[in-house]
Amino acid sequence: MEASLIGVQDRGLSARNWAAIDRVGRAAHLPKPISKLVYDNIDVLRKDLQVTLEVQQRLGVTNTPSVSVAGTYIITPEFTAGDSKMFSQLVNAVISMSY
Repeated sequence: MEASLIGVQDRGLSARNWAAIDRVGRAAHLPKPISKLVYDNIDVLRKDLQVTLEVQQRLGVTNTPSVSVAGTYIITPEFTAGDSKMFSQLVNAVISMSY
């Protein structure tokens, strides 16, 4: 995660470019290029993507990032004006509330 944030935010790498994505993977010390991992696992990834899209649709998730708590509450950073600390506190509060 850290390597991807540094690559995209600090170094301006594009997340839509396989060469840049592979560069992030090398920075994260992955044993193989991400493009090779994707190619080698394409069938599993397609199945996982389909399941994820179905869950996203059932939960009504329309923003990224979003956190679903107990399949009932959807929380996005927009609720906290992008304040990451407050967003984390909100997520924890909703998790505690849902018990």
